[in-house]
Amino acid sequence: MPELKTRELYDEFGASGITRWGAKGIAQSMRQEALRELRGVRGLKLFREMRLNNPVIAAVFHAMEWTMRAMSFPVERVSDSPEDQEAGDYLESCFGDMSFSFDATLSFILDMWVQGFSILEIVYKKRLGQEPPKYTEDPAKSKYNDGLIGWRKWAPRPADSLSPGGEWQLDEAGGVQGIYQDIPGEKTSKFIPIEKLLLFRTTAAPRNNPRGRSLLRSMYWPHYFAKNIMEVEGIGIERDLAGLPVIYLGEGTSKGPGANTDYSKAKSLVVNIRRDEQEGIVIPHQKMNTEGVGMLVELLTTGGRRQFDTNQIVDRYNRLTAMTLLAQFLFLGMEQAGSYSLGVTHADLFSLMLTGWGRSICDVINRHAVPRLFALNPKFAGLEELPQLGYTQAGTPDLAGISEYVNKLVGANVLTYDQGIERHLRELAGFPEMIEEEEVTEKGDVRDAVLDAQRIATTATKLLELGSITPEQSNVMMGHAVSRLGAMGLLEKSWDPLEDPESEWEITEADIELARRTFGERVK
Repeated sequence: MPELKTRELYDEFGASGITRWGAKGIAQSMRQEALRELRGVRGLKLFREMRLNNPVIAAVFHAMEWTMRAMSFPVERVSDSPEDQEAGDYLESCFGDMSFSFDATLSFILDMWVQGFSILEIVYKKRLGQEPPKYTEDPAKSKYNDGLIGWRKWAPRPADSLSPGGEWQLDEAGGVQGIYQDIPGEKTSKFIPIEKLLLFRTTAAPRNNPRGRSLLRSMYWPHYFAKNIMEVEGIGIERDLAGLPVIYLGEGTSKGPGANTDYSKAKSLVVNIRRDEQEGIVIPHQKMNTEGVGMLVELLTTGGRRQFDTNQIVDRYNRLTAMTLLAQFLFLGMEQAGSYSLGVTHADLFSLMLTGWGRSICDVINRHAVPRLFALNPKFAGLEELPQLGYTQAGTPDLAGISEYVNKLVGANVLTYDQGIERHLRELAGFPEMIEEEEVTEKGDVRDAVLDAQRIATTATKLLELGSITPEQSNVMMGHAVSRLGAMGLLEKSWDPLEDPESEWEITEADIELARRTFGERVK
């Protein structure tokens, strides 16, 4: 085996093997699709038509898109150090300072499900407040005025706007170096380098094709057959309502090939018979008699149900369409077959798929967008690791099952219930964030002080009414309660307790028992 030279270790010998054409080093295109009708711009239009017009595909994509948009994408800090916290806060502020919200940006990204890929151009800005100086032709406003460089927007570059036949610039190994876009009003295509782009693909396999593969590709055949059968079904229903027209041409009718013969008119008549508001037939001949003279029109009615049940056939194709994206659970409840547990299993698979999409999207952002952003800001040059965009699980978690599982683990001493677990469970259930221990203690002290004051006031009032204590002794009790509230800052001024040194009185158990019998367990 020959030994490699040191410099050859860093060379790439092979290529991705994708079929492409165009001048080397400049605009190129590629073809991997076997079906002619699904190639290029024609294929994009067909996929877009499927997405908009097929109700099953529309339902599946709505379920996928809005489940994804309901997910949370929090910024994850590297550590609790001040530097990492500051970097995380900065990244979080950049996502919230773009002209497109992250929710809208996510909808641009998810268009890769239809196109096979989605390209967004990163546009930067200097964060110089609401009235920035003219550092560029069109300076963008910002919520912040810290002088750092942030994202202005991630602008979509749709697939049908790329230069047909010369969309990509690839290197010798097949790596993407940029794209060429046709901009209305400009004579030449605009080149956008890959350093300014984010390329989201449904898949890179098998040849690192930058176009990916549309999720609608696997839906094409069931969609095609279902659409054609429904069209035939519509024609058949129309014909069954009208009946099958039959015209008999008897003696005295012209049967020549000319356009004005009775034969040509009869043929045009049977083709155009429809059931609508203008239906009716006028024949300029007498009705055919028993001797076969004249013309006769009959409508043959259907002989009952057809041999094929088109409803079952279309339903089968619709299920195949939904099954390609693990969304067959959408049909549960539309018929008597199926169980709840089966529906839950299918929905869980669907949620796992969408969680995987969330991870794939975050991976592109964390691998390309985040490092480029921090590289533009020397302030963060000393960071060893960068914060990242995270994601939560798609779908609604089974809270009952999770709680039972956690209780069993804690009961068996396999799991220690701590603040981290509580924080995670609160996040899954959508509960408010956990209050820190110091805050809980402070609020607990305030609550106890208010309740104690209420109880003391109630006790003193009742004991005074019963004659068990004197007014001076009641003032002493009330003074202690008011003093504690004032010391905690709950009153406008702090009151000193009313002392009666001569009485040397203090409440006894007998007094408390008397008050408890009088107004119940509120006194403790």
